[in-house]
Amino acid sequence: MDDSAFPISVLMIDLDDFKAINDSFGHSVGDKVLMHCADVFEQVIDEQGVVGRLGGEEFAVVLPYCDSARAQQLSDELLQTIRSNRLALEIALSASIGVTTTDEALDIDSLLAQADDALYRAKYEGKNTYKVYNSTVYRLANVGCEPA
Repeated sequence: MDDSAFPISVLMIDLDDFKAINDSFGHSVGDKVLMHCADVFEQVIDEQGVVGRLGGEEFAVVLPYCDSARAQQLSDELLQTIRSNRLALEIALSASIGVTTTDEALDIDSLLAQADDALYRAKYEGKNTYKVYNSTVYRLANVGCEPA
């Protein structure tokens, strides 16, 4: 196996309170918000990785050659850029991001599941932030324990 693309990071991004935008402003404005956010994501990520829409208001970013520290830095930059880039409608936007990084050959479904777990934690802990996947935290949380 050629490990020249490692480390690899995956970000799962979910726009916060997107349903409220659709409900308040209509689906055509919601579509504009999605396109606007996709443009912002692509500008920030640029040539460092690939941005794709998974469906609804969820996006994924695959970042080859990207360690955890850089993935966290990019996540912070994405959040700041979304917050500061309002549409002409002056809609306040924010997102939550789940981050995972690996040096191992894992399939994309496993990486997306890890990033999704971290995203869930970001949403649960207040939105408008990013969380990094930590297998110990998630294993303990799944059995009803919190790490010491």
